[in-house]
Amino acid sequence: MLLSSLCPTIQTFLLSGGDVCFGICNCVQEKMWFDYIYETEVKLNFDVHGIGQHGIELDIGGTDIVDLSDVICNNQIKVSKLWFWLNYKLDMRPFERCSQGTVMQNILDLELSSFYLARIPNFVHTLTKLEWLSFVFENITEIYANDFRGLTELKVLYLYNNLITTIHPHAFDTNTKLRELYLHNNMLTHVPDSVLNLNLEKFTMDAIDCTCSNLQNLKQVNATFVDSIQCLDMTQSAKNALDACP
Repeated sequence: MLLSSLCPTIQTFLLSGGDVCFGICNCVQEKMWFDYIYETEVKLNFDVHGIGQHGIELDIGGTDIVDLSDVICNNQIKVSKLWFWLNYKLDMRPFERCSQGTVMQNILDLELSSFYLARIPNFVHTLTKLEWLSFVFENITEIYANDFRGLTELKVLYLYNNLITTIHPHAFDTNTKLRELYLHNNMLTHVPDSVLNLNLEKFTMDAIDCTCSNLQNLKQVNATFVDSIQCLDMTQSAKNALDACP
């Protein structure tokens, strides 16, 4: 399947399951819409060379695609959104190699999910225009000080369904515009100090044991944030537990 031979004015491309197009395949108002039957038993290899010539949003999941270097390393195009999920064979090396190129430097939304990554890739902190970032269903155990340093435009960060036990105290120092942080389904036992100075509007993490030792770092945090923290027994709010601490 040669994607570059499709509509010459593609703005949004959604590919899911690697299967057969059965729905609307027409160019309408400079957009192309695809519907794909999702069958987990059917996996095809797609020739993606050339799609980046006109596509500005790529949402690709559940395929056997291996090489996207012709898109990621193409300095003649701008891609604002790259979502890759359940593409187990995708070669990650072009992301690092071409991180300073036109495509990667203009990305606003990036998702790399279900690649079993052990840590945040080194190139991420160089993508200074990022506003939305997702690394979910990975094997990430720790967030380091420089993982997101320099992402001054970042507003939404998804890190749920990992194995995170530790977040560096300065992990989010430069992410002053961050408003949504999702940390649930990890292995955190207390609220990380690094999130307390953020002006978050949405924050999720697993319920913690609301002991005074676990809640000490919340004393200077606004009540709205504290009320979003759940206790393991689910019968009393963190605010009430904190009030009872000396």
